[in-house]
Amino acid sequence: MSRFSIRQYGSMTDFMVQALDFLAVCLGGWIAFHIRFGFDNQATVMQPPERLLIVGVAFFAAVFFGKVYRLWPGGAFAAMVGRVSAGWLMTWVMLIVLLALTKSAEMFSRLWLVTWLVSAMACLWMARAIAYYAMAKMRRAGYQHKSVLMYGDTKMLSTVRQRIDGARWSGFDVVESVHFGD
Repeated sequence: MSRFSIRQYGSMTDFMVQALDFLAVCLGGWIAFHIRFGFDNQATVMQPPERLLIVGVAFFAAVFFGKVYRLWPGGAFAAMVGRVSAGWLMTWVMLIVLLALTKSAEMFSRLWLVTWLVSAMACLWMARAIAYYAMAKMRRAGYQHKSVLMYGDTKMLSTVRQRIDGARWSGFDVVESVHFGD
């Protein structure tokens, strides 16, 4: 069993994942801006409103995503990507509504905003894949394990225990099994 606890390092891991989300949304905004306006034209240098919008939304998204989903041992990658996709889509829709309500939508290219939605989603998926596989590697190395108490009948317990033992990347350590009906 590992001497490192997820409680000890969980907040640092959460912060690192939020920082990765922040960078992914910023990178997505930057890529979308340059896809929309070009890479080599000096007239299309990103202005302060675009920079402020990207950084503000990225900061909100990183903080908001921490409330919507989290990295958990044994979690499915598809579920994690689905949650980050839903979180980014909700954040983007809230941005569009805010821009419409404040009548500032005309300041920003709609094509850029749609491109930002797609490019940031792709960046978030890549960031999530990096985080997921880095966490799996850390758990295989003995970091961030969770202790598990299993309760059930003998057949079910043996099946689940074999699956957990065969998936060291999941980060679960079975500490005890309690059988009922025996």
